[in-house]
Amino acid sequence: HEGSHQFLVVDFLEACLSGKLPPNHAWMAARYNAPGIAALESCKRGEPVKVPDFGLPPAGVSFLDPRYPMKP
Repeated sequence: HEGSHQFLVVDFLEACLSGKLPPNHAWMAARYNAPGIAALESCKRGEPVKVPDFGLPPAGVSFLDPRYPMKP
């Protein structure tokens, strides 16, 4: 990760203490990873697999980064 670990840890701790979502939250992680997982499953099955939509974080949630929430 080229030295990004300390930033991820700080975001995680700040999120735990503040109750806000960090920039790398579960909904964003699902959005990044789902296409690759679906592609692998598609290869195994030999047929197209739909990429699931995990939606967005709940309405009204606060984010550590003021640029969020990002639009899908």
